Order: sequence, then structure tokens, then C-alpha cells
Amino acid sequence: MIYPKALRYSALTILVGVACNTYADHPAGDVVTMKNGDIYIGSVEQDDFTINSSFGELLVPVPAIHKLSIHSNSLQIRLETDAGEVINGSLKPGDIRVSRLQDPTLPIALDDIARIDFGHQQDEIAQRQFPSRLETSDGEIFFVRLLSDTLTIDRQSGPTTISPDALRYMDISLHTYEDELLTQFTLNDGSLYQGQLNPASIMLQSPYLDTMDVPAIRLSRLTLDSFEQDALDTQIFSDSLRTLGYGPQMIKIPGGSFLRGDLQGDGDDDEKPMSEVSLQAFAISTHEITFNQYDLYCRQSRKCDEPDDQEWGRGNRPVINVSWKEANTYIQWLADKTGKPYRLPSDAEWEYAHRAGNSTRYAWGDEVESARANCEGCGSIWDGDQTAPVGRFEPNAYGLYDTAGNVFEWVADCFHDRFSEAPADGSPIEKEGCGKRVIRGGAWSFPPHEIRSANRWRDFPTRRSDDTGFRVAMDLE
Repeated sequence: MIYPKALRYSALTILVGVACNTYADHPAGDVVTMKNGDIYIGSVEQDDFTINSSFGELLVPVPAIHKLSIHSNSLQIRLETDAGEVINGSLKPGDIRVSRLQDPTLPIALDDIARIDFGHQQDEIAQRQFPSRLETSDGEIFFVRLLSDTLTIDRQSGPTTISPDALRYMDISLHTYEDELLTQFTLNDGSLYQGQLNPASIMLQSPYLDTMDVPAIRLSRLTLDSFEQDALDTQIFSDSLRTLGYGPQMIKIPGGSFLRGDLQGDGDDDEKPMSEVSLQAFAISTHEITFNQYDLYCRQSRKCDEPDDQEWGRGNRPVINVSWKEANTYIQWLADKTGKPYRLPSDAEWEYAHRAGNSTRYAWGDEVESARANCEGCGSIWDGDQTAPVGRFEPNAYGLYDTAGNVFEWVADCFHDRFSEAPADGSPIEKEGCGKRVIRGGAWSFPPHEIRSANRWRDFPTRRSDDTGFRVAMDLE
């Protein structure tokens, strides 16, 4: 059902108690963080917020909201719901009315508030009735219902019309060199259709807007029946960044032994000789670190400039143009914020997690197959043109995404020519005056040979590249 429309407010009323010195001091309740660092606890008394978004005026009920962030020196906001939606837009100008125990009515300008964290728990998520998940090209997320009975894609062989019931994903990418929107339908049976969406928009319904006319250029991915597909995995966790939300999604990898290197006998010299490695259990991020995650670090730490995205987009794409040293600086910030021992994975850990018990040439088998990864010649709509947003391809058996292709990933090891030098316990190789560090996984701009499970490359630790990012790992207690 659509949320009922209530009175619209141009001002916010909050019942506020005493100020707290730190986030850890907070009792239950809504947390108001001011731009000067003051923190207050209270209760938002209004029923809903009116958000002026690019899709129209959205009425979002307060019980659905998890966090509201207000950008510096503007009325632009980022709203996150309990269900995981992300909405950008603006609030109507006006004072925020605050009641305190010491002063019943104390106005606070909207520009003085940095963030409101809502302490309520929503028992019944209304988004259950909106089973599809829309991700936009600028990082917004909505739970929606598709209003069209059919979808049409213009392929080289002619137009193809399918029922939404047969569709699992719809991905769209703006191809840089050809300046055209490419669409990829992934059907429930695994079939792929590529071409152009016709017409170049889709009609959706969300809990906050009866009709959303979403042009194809604003689309990144539409996942059909996403609520039914999501399942809780007890091996997955994310550590708290305190007032900044949560860190990267991590997954526990069981300890064990495996054969690393060129198992097929047609690899490069630095993939030899095959060697057995025994590893302790560890955790690794399910996805490559994204621009969203790295940009947050840059803004909060003020230790870096936000990396160049090559005009492909930021948000949920893997961060690129980050050196090995810069990746480690981010990891140190992450460790400081969470109190957890984050680090880069070792070369052996990376290959073990990538293979996930598989001894084949690629993570999924011995053949490249179509659209299993993003590389030059892999058959995806991003091939040889740009990075794909993370998680656009099927995960491996351990639940890791994009270990093959998309971007190379820095690991901890100093590069070494032969596996005979590598420790049998999977720990990283270090050399005094190390000149190059290992990168793994291949990238969007490299051919299928370079996304093989055994393939290794190396690069200078200070070099930045549009085909290199990283993921993080952690020792388990």
C-alpha cells in the first residue's frame, strides 16, 4: 500500500533532552548532530518529511527513516530508510523548532544541523509490497513496483519483448566511446539479452510516489523481486563506524588448504610452480571498496582528495586511481574508526577466496562464458569501456563479487617472480625496498586471459590507475 499523505511540514519539530559529549553516551532516541559538533537526544515529533527530488515531491514517513544528512551550506539532503533506500533531494527552507527541557522553544536553523539519526525500529516494512529494487546512476536506491506489463529491448536481431516475471535484472550503461545507452536483461534462466531499451524509460511506483517516470539514462540497475531474493547470511557482517554508519560488508572465509598458481599448465612464469598453501580463517570484503566508501574517508579524515572517476560515475562503482599506499591509508582510518584489524589481503588469501574451492581456469569454470565478468571480450555491456558498479555479476561460491575483472585489486605482497619464495602459511611476502606490489583479478580493459584465477600483475606502490582498486581483509579472533 502507498503511505497515506499527511500534513506537510516546512519546519521540523524535535523534542530534545540534554546534550551528549560523544556518540557512545547516547541513550535510546533520535540523535541530532549539529555542524558545530554538539549532539542532542530527543524525538522527532512530526509524521513525515517532504523531499523535493528529481522524480517529484516525495512524502516519506518518519517511521521509515534511518538517517537524514544535510549537506554543508545548503538544503540538499541524503535520506536513508530502515529498508536500505537512499534518496537525494532538498527540504523546504525554514527553521527547525526544538523543545528542550531547559528551554521549551528554541529555534535552530536548518543549516546548523548536520545529521539526524533516528532511533526507532520499524516493525513492518512497507517496502515488502514494493518487491523490486531500483538503483539510479547517481547512487539513489528505491524499492519499487514495475507498472509495465512488458519490457522491450531492441537487439541486433530485432526487438524482443519479455514479461517482467521472466526478468531477474536490468542493467544500463552509458557507453563512453559510442555515446549510447546499452541495456542488458538477465533472465531468471540465466539468458542474456543486450541492446537498447525501447521506449527509453520505465514507469515505476514507490511507497512515496504513485508514479515515477524514470528515464533510461538515470537507471543503473533494476532488480526484480529483490526482497524475496535477499537472505540473511550469518557469515556476513559490517563493523560500525560510529556516527558515520557502517564499514564495508565483510564475509568470513573458512580456513583450509589449496593449490595456488597455474593449475592448467598454460600460465605465466610468475604463476609457477604450483604450491600448496594452508590458511587460517579470515574475513574479506564481499565487494571492492566503492567511491561511496572511499569518498566518506576523504571527507571525514581530510587526508586525501577524492580520486578521479574518469567521468564514469562514483557512488557504487569501485574506487579507482588509488595507489597501494593510499589504499593502506584508508585501511588504517577504517581500523581506527572500528577498532578492528583491517588490512589488505595477502596474495595467497586473495586467490584462495577467489577460487572458493574451485580449481578451474576461471572462478566459474574453464571457459570464459558470456557476461560472467567485466573485461575486454567478456561480453558485458561495460567491456573495454569502463568499470561496472560493484555486484553486477554472480558471486562465487564464497559470496564474493567481482574478483574476476572490473578492476585489478591491490594485495599486501611485494611482487616475487616464483611461488617457490612464498610462505606456505599464506602470509604476504615483504622485501626491503620493495619496488612493486602485486595486483590481482584483471580489469575491464584487459582480455580474458588476464582474469584467470592464477593470473598476477604488479605495479609501483605509488602509481594510480583507472583499472586498479582494492578490497579489504581482516584476521578473525
